Amino acid sequence: MRFRHQLAACVSVALSFCGAQRIQGEPAPRALRIGASFASVHGDVGRWHATFTKALGERGAAGVALSAENDADLQIDQCDYLLRQSIDVLAIMPVSPAALTGIVARAHAAGVPVLAMNTMIPNCEIDLFVGFDLAGSGATQIAALASRPKNDIFILGDTEGRASLTDYRAGLIRATQDLMVRKDGQLLGHAWVAGRSVEAADKAATTAIQKHGPPHILMVGHSSLAAGAIQA
Repeated sequence: MRFRHQLAACVSVALSFCGAQRIQGEPAPRALRIGASFASVHGDVGRWHATFTKALGERGAAGVALSAENDADLQIDQCDYLLRQSIDVLAIMPVSPAALTGIVARAHAAGVPVLAMNTMIPNCEIDLFVGFDLAGSGATQIAALASRPKNDIFILGDTEGRASLTDYRAGLIRATQDLMVRKDGQLLGHAWVAGRSVEAADKAATTAIQKHGPPHILMVGHSSLAAGAIQA
């Protein structure tokens, strides 16, 4: 819910970020045109897409919010298309962040600022980022468990097409490695389950238990994976 509020707020921020102060007596400027490409319109991202689209109208902005259907090449094509439409701001929720560096360069060459949502785009200067520290959140979850007397951890995560998961996983693994260095615990292993399948999660958790014994802590990345882990 908080992030959906952030998405609505980012439209307002974009309006303030790109809109110059109008001198009294000057004619009102045209509506700011925001072009957006979302990774998809399904699941949670679909609700964010709807919130963003609604916020465009409520805040007096014009524009369009497209869905890349988790296709990195399609997202690049969409962003190039949006840049040809004389937009004032380009907003992107990335499918593949590293693939968008060239888009940011082309947008800046055209004088269009870029707003990244949920996941940063690497190796470039983003004008505005809306999201939270995904790597830090993974590290914080592990650190919160560090006071337990036993900290043998197994991580069961998903591979659903969200680029942000890469940062989250990095935070989890970095923090568990820190625990190992301090000899407070160990990372027994990690498995990434495609499609958030309960059956696949059950199989991955069963395999982990057979190999390592029951872990003291099983970190699970999604409710459907938790169901599979409980079955195991």
